[in-house]
Amino acid sequence: MGLRRSGFLALVMSLVFVAAGCDWSMFAYGPAHTSFNPGESTIGVDDVASLHEAWTASLGAPGGGSVAPVTSARVVYATSDVFPFVLEAFDERRATGCSGTPNKCAPLWTATLRGAARSLDVANGFVYVTTAAAQLLAFDAAGGAGCSGNPKTCNAIWSASGLADGSAQPAITDSFVYAPVGQGVSAFDAAGVDGCSGMPKTCAPLWSVVGWSPAVANGVLYVARVAHTFEVRAYDAAGVTKCAGSPKTCAPLWVGDTGINPDVLPAVTAPTISNGVVWIGIDNGDELSNGGALVGFDATGSRRCAGTPKICTPTWRAATDGVEYPPAVAKHVVYALQFFHSGEVQVTTRYTLSAFDFAACHTTTATCSPLWTVHLAASPQGLAIANGLVYVSAFSERRIAAYDAAGVNGCSGSPRVCAPLWTTTLSGSPTSPVVANGVVYAGTRDDNVLHAYKLP
Repeated sequence: MGLRRSGFLALVMSLVFVAAGCDWSMFAYGPAHTSFNPGESTIGVDDVASLHEAWTASLGAPGGGSVAPVTSARVVYATSDVFPFVLEAFDERRATGCSGTPNKCAPLWTATLRGAARSLDVANGFVYVTTAAAQLLAFDAAGGAGCSGNPKTCNAIWSASGLADGSAQPAITDSFVYAPVGQGVSAFDAAGVDGCSGMPKTCAPLWSVVGWSPAVANGVLYVARVAHTFEVRAYDAAGVTKCAGSPKTCAPLWVGDTGINPDVLPAVTAPTISNGVVWIGIDNGDELSNGGALVGFDATGSRRCAGTPKICTPTWRAATDGVEYPPAVAKHVVYALQFFHSGEVQVTTRYTLSAFDFAACHTTTATCSPLWTVHLAASPQGLAIANGLVYVSAFSERRIAAYDAAGVNGCSGSPRVCAPLWTTTLSGSPTSPVVANGVVYAGTRDDNVLHAYKLP
């Protein structure tokens, strides 16, 4: 396995250029889902108000939208979710195929998908796409292998089928693509070698676990699960320890039990791992009202853990409204996008972004109040943190706004409430924002456009 994998990866890497240091290449930035780009330093609190739309690109046919774009090696990738479903690659420096004010750009290359994209990631020299046709597709990120014609079109280098059609995002490392299959998560060889055969090449899972919404950090695969309580499950990310059988399945290294019983309409986010803690966000309730929590466990499965099999209790907790997007973590602050609804005849709704002190929300603390809060006018779609700024997109408002991550500039009152330092209205309802290489990106879901914002 090692010789074939290393030889193939050497060939792949010879075909692609070196990735930029502050790319945003995966959902929620990376496999740990922090939504924090630590390498980005171009746009800051002092000049964010000067952002302007630098260029746009139409994504396939109008009337649809995109999953959140991703970037790697000065290329930005985006998708269209209306027929004909496409994946497109654009030069983020606007060096080719652009005209007008703001520039409207043509793609470097295009690939046709069998169904609407559900996720988009770039790693290991591949662009990985999962689709509503239950497929995982891997394309050459450089637009070389499997590509031809003018304009250039590309075919997948390898694919897998049988994926769950849902909103759960895969997690990707150098070795594996962890993707939702059935009621669990399955690991595929990220290089498309082991477990793969045929022409066109198709790949089978190498091993599987029970759970949903994978995240990976420090050699551990974490999944969220709703069982008798909301859970986090930790597995060996290499698929070795506690793994056996044919097909191979793995038992958890430990299980984190939140102690929160699910209601009629329970939901749990993908895990986020940072500062030695694995967090999940919970949305719990019914048609009449909801509530939620941020809950964290020791990521090593050591503190507050006991028994055989090992069960862990939370080391960190904050009461919230319903949390529907993975918690974001930047340095020593944990951020949560929240939604609350109450009532049957007169319905009350609120959308908020709240920032919590990492050190203040241990389970021994009676209360854990936010450091600061933002009141949002519409449903948030996601967030991105970079260079002291938090960017949030709001769906029906068609808006992206940037806030001071420190809760100082534009913030006042007690409890502290923050106003945006920059805001822009887009042509349609935005995806989660992405910040990389001095550019803020978002796709729009009503008119199928990719937007790029830069400093003058």
